[in-house]
Order: sequence, then C-alpha cells, then structure tokens
Amino acid sequence: MTDLTMKFKEKIHFQEKITFNNLDEVLRKTTNIFPFENTSIMARSTTPITKELIEETCLNNGFGGVCYHLNPLLFYVLKDEGLDVKLVKGNVYDHSNQTWSSTGDTHVCIILTKENKPFLVDTGFGNNLPLKAVPLDGEEVKSANGFFRITYNNDEYILNMKKNGVHDWKTGYKFSLANTIQSEDELTTIQDTIIHSESSPFNKGYLFTSIREYETVTLTENSYTLNVGGNITKRKVTTAEFLQLAKDLFGITIKNK
Repeated sequence: MTDLTMKFKEKIHFQEKITFNNLDEVLRKTTNIFPFENTSIMARSTTPITKELIEETCLNNGFGGVCYHLNPLLFYVLKDEGLDVKLVKGNVYDHSNQTWSSTGDTHVCIILTKENKPFLVDTGFGNNLPLKAVPLDGEEVKSANGFFRITYNNDEYILNMKKNGVHDWKTGYKFSLANTIQSEDELTTIQDTIIHSESSPFNKGYLFTSIREYETVTLTENSYTLNVGGNITKRKVTTAEFLQLAKDLFGITIKNK
C-alpha cells in the first residue's frame, strides 16, 4: 500500500482493502470528505497536475477539487488496491445552450472493469454523483442521490441522471472508452482549459458542493442550497456569510475575497 492510499483511507475512515463489493461505501465516504470546489481555478493556479500535487492538495492540505483532482486521486487508490481502472476524458452537456460544452473533453472520470464488464465511477461531477459504479450496459442504478444509467450512441457512452425531486432524465456527459488519459500532462492541459476558457463554468465564481448521506449542500458566492431527499431549500448569502460557510462547512478559508 502506497503512502497516498494509506492517507486516503485514514482520511475517509476506511481501513479495509477496497474491492468492487465495498466500492459504494468508499464512494459515499469520499464525497463526504472531499468536496467539489474550485478554489484553485479561481486562484488561477496553473501548477501542473501530478500525483504529488493531488496528494499534497487533497490529503495533506485538506482541500477537495474538481474532476481532474478528485478522480485521479481515487484512480491512484483503486489501482493501488488492485482494481482494473483507467482514466478517460468526457464532454459535459451544456444545458444552458442545449449543446455539448465548447470546452471539449475536459471532464475526467474513471472506467473500472470487473470480469470484462466496464463500469463508470465518478467522484468529481459536483452534486451529480452516482455514488455507485454505473454499468455501461444500460442497467439503471439507484443511490441516495437519485437514479443513473448509461446509454450508447454513435460509439459514445452518455451518463443520464434523474436526481432526487426530478421526474425527467437529464444528460450529464459523454465519453469514449478509447479516449484514455495517458499522462498527467493531459490533466494539466484540461486544467489550463478550465481556468482560461470563456466557456468554462468554473472560472466565473466560487462553487462548493458536498453530498452527505441523503443531503446535498451547494454553496456559491450568492446562495446556499440544501437538497434533502429531493426537498430543496435555497437562500441568498452575503459575502461575509459565504466566507464563513466555506470555512464552517467545507473547511476552506478563502483569502483576498
């Protein structure tokens, strides 16, 4: 077991060997401990994405991150535990413009293969996490965060989700099994795109979100949203409230705000 895996297990309070059978529990604990947050993007931090940086950021310094931090972190752990995993790139659906994001393939997710059957694993998709491994054969899975399934079209897989309190299926992102991430340099390229692209939704303002059991907490500079089993409450926050909530709920102190 590497130091990274040991620290990860200590962080999520999970000491067993991670297997496919207990992966659901690992995913729930991971989303509880590591928030989806974009402080490094808002700080315009272009430090290259490496295994060492992810360990320092998430495990030593108490931050979360976005998909190119959180999913590589879990990927390194699962690989160290002997699971058959790889990282792939995907393109998120832009619901505002009803098209695929012009930032291109900038979403990072994990493909886990068990007995020749592939599954999608994702711990870096904001408040839209399946919290379970989703089979690529179209089988629908249910978790505390809603219903999830994968459809297939034109050689690409598409994550569909029906969150708690929502009646219709919603498109998440598309990906190809051939679009594998081969090096950390590709993660850094994705980071640079997300930081600098005018189309990036993550460089416009702070965003924090965390899924805890049956509730999802989302914090922006202007609002606080709580979703408990589909019952959603939302209120405005002042700058002072935002800064305090970021510290109290996510353990992150934002400077120069």
